[in-house]
Amino acid sequence: MVCSCGNERLYFHMTQIEPGLIKHVSALGSDFAVFRGEESKKVFVTDAYCPHLGANITVGGSIEGDCVTCPFHEWSFDGNTGKCVDIPYAEKIPDSAKLSTKTCMEANGLIYVWFHSDGIEPTWFPPIMDQLAPSAPKCWVYQGRNEYEISSHIQDIPENGADVAHLNAVHKTTILAGGEPSQWIQSLTQWAWHEWGVRWAPETEEGRQHRAKVELKHEMKVLGGIPLFSLNVVGEQIGPALVHLHFESFMGKGVMIQYVLPLEPMLQKIVHVFYTQRTWLAPYAKMVLLGESILLERDIAVWNSKTYADRPFLVKEDHLIRQHRRWYSQFYSESSPRFAETNGVLDW
Repeated sequence: MVCSCGNERLYFHMTQIEPGLIKHVSALGSDFAVFRGEESKKVFVTDAYCPHLGANITVGGSIEGDCVTCPFHEWSFDGNTGKCVDIPYAEKIPDSAKLSTKTCMEANGLIYVWFHSDGIEPTWFPPIMDQLAPSAPKCWVYQGRNEYEISSHIQDIPENGADVAHLNAVHKTTILAGGEPSQWIQSLTQWAWHEWGVRWAPETEEGRQHRAKVELKHEMKVLGGIPLFSLNVVGEQIGPALVHLHFESFMGKGVMIQYVLPLEPMLQKIVHVFYTQRTWLAPYAKMVLLGESILLERDIAVWNSKTYADRPFLVKEDHLIRQHRRWYSQFYSESSPRFAETNGVLDW
């Protein structure tokens, strides 16, 4: 499931949902049922709990057609509308008997779900990458994924893309030193290092204000400055918690889909799913994924131990952070879930 919450929009991701199978997903402090209809083959996302007596429909529930049936008293609900369509022992079905449903779409090997704290219907949709469709003539190859749980504010994670100064501070040391290199390991590996260049800007075109673009140039150098390899990355930031990272290397093109799924207050799951053209050799693709994971672990060490600075002290060189925060503010609304600091808890 993919999700972006605490603010306005939420998405979900699931790997494979076979017809007749029901998956349970916890996110946003809530529980969801995800299943595929046997008739339409569509994916549906609903509340996990039956409105009758609160049974979890993902535990022993069943699918017939496009309906899901609760295991407790066999109430059956239409996946499209959530409306109860059958109660075996009742003469009449109450009009208000309904399972809460979420608007969702299936694309890019993921299932996306819209969430808005004010109940507003979707105003934009994630872009579809045709090259990831299994039916595409030159379908790209799945190269793996990583997944981490992070104790942080959700906004800290995408804000990294606009934080230029942290790159040399956190990511200069070679990946050979590992995800949390000690000072003596850093001194032993000074013969190799990473160099970075980055640009970030919001999109201003009508209908695309929810998107931003980050351009990242990465080089690994050794022995006084000899280039070992380079990688150019163009990131599409789509809403508050979805990023498409497009790679360009000597082996061809690739894309890494990053999403952040809020699980509960101040607990996020971050996932990267990696695809490439068939020209990529698998060992090189695995090395890129491993290197990205190591660099990410260095960010996670910071995120897990920092507090969210609502009013940070910024210098002029931090202007992209200020710009990113203005852009990101569009994803909050008055009714966005918040925890007041005075109560010992924080915004999601």
